[in-house]
Amino acid sequence: MRHLKDFKSFFYLSEDTRVILAFNGTFTQDLIVSLGETLKNELGQLSSPSLVNRCFGIFVEMAQNVMHYSNSRSNSDSEGSGGKGSIMFCSVPEGFMVMTSNQVDVGEMENIQNRVREINKMDPEDLKNLYLVRRRQKHHENFQGAGLGMMDIARRSGRELGMGFLPDGVGKLMFFFRVIIPV
Repeated sequence: MRHLKDFKSFFYLSEDTRVILAFNGTFTQDLIVSLGETLKNELGQLSSPSLVNRCFGIFVEMAQNVMHYSNSRSNSDSEGSGGKGSIMFCSVPEGFMVMTSNQVDVGEMENIQNRVREINKMDPEDLKNLYLVRRRQKHHENFQGAGLGMMDIARRSGRELGMGFLPDGVGKLMFFFRVIIPV
């Protein structure tokens, strides 16, 4: 019976927080499309179309961050090449929460922290302007690492981005990334 309580406690994290969708494993484009469609179907019963679209966009962007930037990779032919990590989409009193985790090198922590802090300090207009500038750079100069995904997540949610790091082996960290999507 304990396993039933453990199972329930995973999906109902607290009285007012419920897991709607969770995945742990290798992130590929096909998987992200499948999970995104499942999420849209679930949310379509709970929310307005505009909120569903915002949630879907943020979810896909966060899942793609894991796929592209996780240091733990799968190159199996059966799974395709992709980053390994986790994603969880929950209902919370404020709206919805999306959380991801994936492995990064210790040396990447400062860069990630600086990006998130830069984004969190900006007002919506400054964030929009920087997003447009970096988007042009990416298209015209093949500029990588512009942080467009994080900026888009912050723009769509209208909330600060949350992050944290925990040790995960020699020279590795687990990077935890979170955003709240207000209703």
